[in-house]
Amino acid sequence: MRPRPRSSLGVRCAACMLASFLLGCGETSRLLQPDDENSRRNELSAEGQAFVLAMSAMNGVVEFQKVLDATVPAPILWIALRDNVWTYGLAGGDCAPWVSDETDSDHDGIPDDLVATFTAQNCTLRFGQQTASVTGSLRVQDLQGMWALRLTYDDVRITMSVADRTTTITMDGVAEVHLNEEEARTLNRVTTGVIESSPAGTSTIRLANDFTTRFTPSGGRTMSPIVARPPGRFAMSGTMELSVSATGSAPLPSGLGRGSYTVELSTPDALVYTGICTPVELFFSGGTIQMLVRGAAGADIVADWPACSSGGPRIRQ
Repeated sequence: MRPRPRSSLGVRCAACMLASFLLGCGETSRLLQPDDENSRRNELSAEGQAFVLAMSAMNGVVEFQKVLDATVPAPILWIALRDNVWTYGLAGGDCAPWVSDETDSDHDGIPDDLVATFTAQNCTLRFGQQTASVTGSLRVQDLQGMWALRLTYDDVRITMSVADRTTTITMDGVAEVHLNEEEARTLNRVTTGVIESSPAGTSTIRLANDFTTRFTPSGGRTMSPIVARPPGRFAMSGTMELSVSATGSAPLPSGLGRGSYTVELSTPDALVYTGICTPVELFFSGGTIQMLVRGAAGADIVADWPACSSGGPRIRQ
């Protein structure tokens, strides 16, 4: 089918959430130890460990939000644009990507096979002195079953400019969400880049996720895409590959030093969901996250998630 313009996607660009988290606000402090091939001799600083924990916890919250979002009808493009991007969508009205066939054969809110194509011509937004544009394509596929979808990011770029500073967020890869009566599962194999350029130089962060999550209801309860999620336990397992570089006199990202790092992520005690903690940051009421960091610096980090804690998980002393 010939792609046709979609009248409105309700698009606004809040991609600075990821950029501000990873790049900070011009801070130049180096919170990791200097690069060293032997990470065992080069321990990650306390502030660096706190940053890795915050990043891991954010990934967990974002993935669990997908489990909560698996509903009928599905807000597909909203989920897709937020998923793994931490942009929480694009909304605003000046973004109308070309959208292919929107057929939904089983009427579950997930199109059979839809491609949304963004260009600078059909998706550029302006907020005062700031300009934001989106390019690339996003494919949404129905994987059948009770409720399941695949999202494929193909050279998606969100570029924001203000004065002499430009921030670009890039996304490539695949993510999936599966929901049935017994469990919900997510897969995240999306690589995200954050590039910040100014007259001082360029800072670049690349985060390659490769992990899965599983939510299992407790007490023999079952799940449905038309009712709220029951209490249960949420487990994560996989890796995050992180690399950081800078040119010129560009400040290093807050909380990071130059080099490459591998984070092995797991939940020895699955995170506990009771449904009584709100808002998003307060989802969990217990559980443990473990992060084994290797590369330019290393650390073995274990953190406990206090009940409904606004501060998120806390590193075990």
